[in-house]
This record gives sequence, C-alpha cells and structure tokens, in this order.
Amino acid sequence: MPFEISKRILVKGLTGIGVIVALPSHRSRADALTRLKVDDPDAKKLGYLEDASKVDARTNPNFAPGQSCENCLLLEGKPGESFRPCNILPGKLVNAHGWCRSWTIEM
Repeated sequence: MPFEISKRILVKGLTGIGVIVALPSHRSRADALTRLKVDDPDAKKLGYLEDASKVDARTNPNFAPGQSCENCLLLEGKPGESFRPCNILPGKLVNAHGWCRSWTIEM
C-alpha cells in the first residue's frame, strides 16, 4: 500500500513552512532599527544621554554613578554590543553606555 498524503495535510505543512520562511530573523529586526538621537522627542522626554558619565545628578536626582543602559533591566540584545534595543523605545537602538530616567535595576 503506497504512502498517501491528504491534500489537507499537504496544504497545512506547506503553509507552516511558508510562515517559517517568511518570518524575519532576529538579525533582520535589529538591522531595521535606528539609533536613538539625543534630540529625538522621545529621548528628550526620558532625559536620554549617549554617555552616562555626562549625566547631571542635580537635574537627575535618581541617577547614581555606575548606572547605564548596559545594566538596565529594559535593555535587550546581546551583551557587548554598543547599540541595542530598549523595551521602552520600540524601533530604536540606544547606546549601551547611555542613560535615561527610566533606568531600572536588573533583577
């Protein structure tokens, strides 16, 4: 008795393969992101700076030396990358050495 595949199973299988092939890889998602500029309206609202060592503690009383995007819970991506996605700024890459008022301690 030869092996038979129903049309329904064949269509489901091919559809599943098509969806997998059509999904963008993590790499292409990161490539599509743009670097957040300090003059961006979202950056200004958050007090974002690309260099945490330049944060003015007088105007940002929640800042403590040693804080940076690199050790913030909201930062995504691979450790060691200079610019990485941030949960609070969809579609943007932030400098891992930067800082903003949304800095959240890693758990």
